[in-house]
Amino acid sequence: MKTETKTNRKTTKADLFGGALFSAGIAAAATLMGAPAANAQCAPVHSSSVLDNNYITDNTPIGFGEIEMDGSQMHALYRQYSYPSYVSGDVFLTFDLSTPTSPTLVGSWGTGGAFTLFGTVGTTLVTNNYDTVGRLNTYSIADLSNAVAQGTLDLPGGGSIRDIEEAGGFAHIWTDSGNLHIVSVADPFNPVVLDTLNVPNLRDAGTPLGGLWPVTVNGPSPQLILVDVTNPSNLSIVSTTSFGYTTNSALEPRIVGNTVIARRGGTDPTELHAFDITNPSTPTLLPTFIPYPANISFEDIEGAGLFLYAIFDIGSSGLGIDEGDAVAFDYSNPSAPTIAAIAPRISGSLSTNNWSAIGGGVFLQGAGPALSVWDITTCSILPAVTSLTPGAVTDAGGAPIQLNATATAALTYEWSKDGTIVNDGGIFSGATTPTLTIAADPAGDGLYSVKVTNPDGEDTRGVSFVGVRTSNCPGDVTGDGQVNLQDLNTLLLNFGNVCP
Repeated sequence: MKTETKTNRKTTKADLFGGALFSAGIAAAATLMGAPAANAQCAPVHSSSVLDNNYITDNTPIGFGEIEMDGSQMHALYRQYSYPSYVSGDVFLTFDLSTPTSPTLVGSWGTGGAFTLFGTVGTTLVTNNYDTVGRLNTYSIADLSNAVAQGTLDLPGGGSIRDIEEAGGFAHIWTDSGNLHIVSVADPFNPVVLDTLNVPNLRDAGTPLGGLWPVTVNGPSPQLILVDVTNPSNLSIVSTTSFGYTTNSALEPRIVGNTVIARRGGTDPTELHAFDITNPSTPTLLPTFIPYPANISFEDIEGAGLFLYAIFDIGSSGLGIDEGDAVAFDYSNPSAPTIAAIAPRISGSLSTNNWSAIGGGVFLQGAGPALSVWDITTCSILPAVTSLTPGAVTDAGGAPIQLNATATAALTYEWSKDGTIVNDGGIFSGATTPTLTIAADPAGDGLYSVKVTNPDGEDTRGVSFVGVRTSNCPGDVTGDGQVNLQDLNTLLLNFGNVCP
């Protein structure tokens, strides 16, 4: 008898890097770009606000600057004065956001103006050095109110540090001299450069994800470079691909699913350019996405799950969008992304310094001296297997069989036979692709299923029976090499079934 199983399960968002977004304004956005995917849900909650004057009372503040999420904690560098004199009053703040409705200040300490950029690797804070170009500092933040200076490192090749990101337990740093560095802080008193890769005309670098570090370069035509960081001691370029335009730069490359997205600098409205990196060695340029008409642009984009997030730099009263508002784009279909939701800024928090951070199930949206905390654990785009063909095969006549899965929002495929995951080799090929090929061998007989996944969950669909013949044996329904009463019984039991 033919049977089919289908299960769909959502992954707990608190265990993932980020999720989806936001709230108000979605109706106007959907009018422009269409509704989100049918298997997407997005009901974020504006949980709380964090205002700088709740924590800092002296001097004249300019607000939160560099911020990042580390699990359920937010680290922020609070800047007291306008550049360059602000540094002497800088304060490093840490908030517990495990309960997004009640942010709790769990640590604060004065930096003395020692740094303006930072990243965290475990309980080690990795920073630039305000006074010495190209120098890296490390601090222990095991006690969040009493940081302890530990080590220093002068990066090879010089240049100012532009960003510090953690991935795989290492600090990933890039400088304006065109160098990419991976630094180990296993011994924070003696940080070590594991490898350095020089990229001429380096313009920007994103956060490494899945063993790839996306960077962009300037030139006659801006290009995307994918750097393999799976071996932190041996950085290597996987591919170099043109963005297809010859003016402006490509900024903030972000990995979203199997897609790299960057915004084109200096354009109004903002253009989003993306590549399919399912095969990182040969990225495929996707259609340009211009989500809004002229006079609307945004900056500071972030990627998580299958969503891209952005803060508006220029708004539109006609669409009810203000500077400092945020938007989420559904990239489950990267060839045709849609607007998922819009999140308004805090009333009164307006600044040309708009920024955001994401992680631990929250999205932080800020403008100047205030930020909104959005609980995004309710938002997701679940993968779904929409068809699996053929439904069952009982006589392949000695030919290989191909099982084909069609799915939406799927990033990975995993085939199983009789409940056991299959791998490429022997009689199988395509075990991690939408099409599984089974060679003509009786060992291929069995029950098959396919599981698809993305950061938000998984979906499984099963095929009842596959029989692969080494020779044509008409009537052998059970696949035992004989035509007998068992075959007739199987046929009668299944007579009248409607197969998909």
